[in-house]
Amino acid sequence: MAAIAHDIPEPAELLQAYFGYWTQCVGDSTKPFCVCALLAGEAPTLPTEVATEVRAYFRSLASWFAAALERGVVEGVFVLRDSAQDEAEALMAMFHGAMLSARAYDDPKIFGVILASALRRLTV
Repeated sequence: MAAIAHDIPEPAELLQAYFGYWTQCVGDSTKPFCVCALLAGEAPTLPTEVATEVRAYFRSLASWFAAALERGVVEGVFVLRDSAQDEAEALMAMFHGAMLSARAYDDPKIFGVILASALRRLTV
């Protein structure tokens, strides 16, 4: 995430680049899937150390999304209905849910459709 942030200063483009990476992974079953998304559903049964790392990933990603959203508000490209943190949590849920939906339907296009809708909702 940090490497992308250095290369792409525009908040909307930054989120698009992050989603674009995962779009490739969702579209190509030989590429990695977000393991933390898969493990999160099993968190109550995971070893404590693993569950702690999964939660840390989610917290880190939510914070990264929130920072991008806050910067987008300052730059006039995003309008938030709720706090940046709440919007980041919702965006993260849509992001991971879109991954699961694309795999469940065996239709990678679903991932892009859901994320495009999420970004339109945030964009001025």
